[in-house]
Amino acid sequence: MNKYMDKVFKYRYIMAAIIFAACVFVGLNGSSIGCLVEQFGQADKDVLFGVSRQIRSDEFGTFTPMTWAQYRDPAGSFSYFSSVIRGAKTDAFITYGQPVRSILMLFRPFQIGYLFLPIAQGMAFFWCGRFIVLLMVSFEFARLITDDDRRLSVIYSLMTTLAPAVQWWFAVNGFVEMLIAAQLSIVLLNKYLNVNKSRDNRSDKSDISFKRVILYKIIYAIGIMLCAGTFILTLYPAWMVPMAYVILALILWQLWDDRKRYGTASNDSDVKRERITDVCLVVVLAGILSFSLYLVYNKSAEAISLIMNTSYPGRRFETGGGAGRHLFNYISEIWYAHRNASPYYNVCESAYFIDLFPLGHILYLFYVLKNKKTDVLANVLFVISIVLFTYAAIGVPDVVAKLSLLGYSTANRALVIFSFVSFLMLIRSVSIIKSSFEALEKTHNEVSAFVYITMLVISAVISMVAVIITRSINPGYFSLKILAVSFVLFTIIIYGFLQYAFVHIGSGDNFGTQICKGIKVFWQMVLIFMIFFSGLLVNPIRLGVQSVDAIPELQKAAEISEQDRDALWIVEGCNYPITNALLLKGIRTINSTNVYPDIERWKNIDTSNDSKSKEKGVTDNYKIYNRYAHIETEYINDSSVSQKFKLIDQDCFRVYLTYDDLKKLDVRYVFSSSVIDDERLELLEDMGDYHIYRCK
Repeated sequence: MNKYMDKVFKYRYIMAAIIFAACVFVGLNGSSIGCLVEQFGQADKDVLFGVSRQIRSDEFGTFTPMTWAQYRDPAGSFSYFSSVIRGAKTDAFITYGQPVRSILMLFRPFQIGYLFLPIAQGMAFFWCGRFIVLLMVSFEFARLITDDDRRLSVIYSLMTTLAPAVQWWFAVNGFVEMLIAAQLSIVLLNKYLNVNKSRDNRSDKSDISFKRVILYKIIYAIGIMLCAGTFILTLYPAWMVPMAYVILALILWQLWDDRKRYGTASNDSDVKRERITDVCLVVVLAGILSFSLYLVYNKSAEAISLIMNTSYPGRRFETGGGAGRHLFNYISEIWYAHRNASPYYNVCESAYFIDLFPLGHILYLFYVLKNKKTDVLANVLFVISIVLFTYAAIGVPDVVAKLSLLGYSTANRALVIFSFVSFLMLIRSVSIIKSSFEALEKTHNEVSAFVYITMLVISAVISMVAVIITRSINPGYFSLKILAVSFVLFTIIIYGFLQYAFVHIGSGDNFGTQICKGIKVFWQMVLIFMIFFSGLLVNPIRLGVQSVDAIPELQKAAEISEQDRDALWIVEGCNYPITNALLLKGIRTINSTNVYPDIERWKNIDTSNDSKSKEKGVTDNYKIYNRYAHIETEYINDSSVSQKFKLIDQDCFRVYLTYDDLKKLDVRYVFSSSVIDDERLELLEDMGDYHIYRCK
């Protein structure tokens, strides 16, 4: 078995590449776009396993249709500025991070596949590439924080990749990219700092020459720069800011570990030359990154300004607090993929890492008291966890929120990152305790029954507290049977981590050794079941996009659009996400999701009577349409309607349009779920529930 696992480890990258290529070839993806197919009354025949999730509407209703629009833009595919989204010049790179033909795509590597592959394969490249790379990078990162404990690294990799927080937010907001960039940058930094260790340890240093050392450093430094750009261009501060604290802590850990080599070898001429090289690399690559970000800002300045000055979301500023009650949510989130009901928050907002809080912190405190020493990595993680806990659970004064930049985050988003840090604490604490006990050469025979009972009691207490708290947050959401199963399941999982840390299983064949080995195997089976049960079933496994491409109503609209590609359309009488459906065919739709407002367009039909405020551009309606919004439209014959714009939700408003309004907006075609009785609108297609009209 060990020989087999050694081979898997040795050829892991080749195996990952083969699996990735196979997934791309067949067009495997995890999109919930089948929900859009079903809204048109069609059968979704592309799902192999799992179900499409209505809650993921920002993916299947906005993100994915916008990606398809990039393929089919009449102004040219993959343009930096789309002419399809909003039916006007729209920054596609900065909003929802769409693929564009630009060197800047080096910072969005998982979308590069869209640029040269058909839609189905492009989606597979995006979905499968991120999943596989996150799995592999997490494994390498875990090897670093566990001192190459490969078994524990596999557990970490699976629990990270299939974490509820990752899977419920897999497609949007760049969370997967953040995790990949954060972990990979630290792995590369470690390699950068230790690139010449093998050279230092050789008697014949010619095998790894100084020039080769510098070459490797350049490669690793470029990788770190790309990770930094990838992280920054996720452009989601609510997660970026707290995650940046984690990255900073990990960098400090690596630099602290590396300090001895420079200190003891300061007279080595090669080390002095390395220092100069380090400085030059930092300056050059920081310059390249800064210039790249300047290019983005220079192109997207107008969009950024409009987004920052919207009524919603505008300039977010919060002081945190109130999220502490969800510290034990890991008990409940294993069930989210299997229930139709929603917990206290919706399932996405209630998704965190399964960190078994506060086990990692307790274990580290035990390690410090027992060994009378501390661990640098655990120290910095402990400090960061306190900072994030304070912000998420208690809140901070305005000035602290501003200076720390945490005001750009929210309590619940910060709690997601806290759960990640808490999970890192767990893995690190288990690793260092295991190493310290193994160093004492203790076996299970030297562990008293009291220790086993204590571990079981601790496991049961943590599990019971988590069950009680999660039930108080979600009264009636779980049956007593589910709560009982959760209690037993997590008692086993927590106990397994404790045994892994404290019980060094020897190689003997006595009965006690076999029992301990059996418990360890059973724990691993239960843990893997929980990981797959909670995460793997969140997103569907879809083969291709044939059902989406074949929606009859959209095919009819595409046929008409082919004859008049520059025409503007509206979707009338429909709710989101149908309002974005025409994007799938590259049809210019003015009321597709306005990722930032087209102020001049809506001002053109704003009938507010206050001429003074209208001159200033701040009519009563201005606050309604000056926002990120899904836009519903309703056709009316009466031009004297008292309220032209109506706010439905923070991210949704409705516009009441007359024929004259359509002409002012330059609308030529109306895709409608209504039967419109107006001779000025010519009926082109009657498709049952949907109709297509042309303005005469």
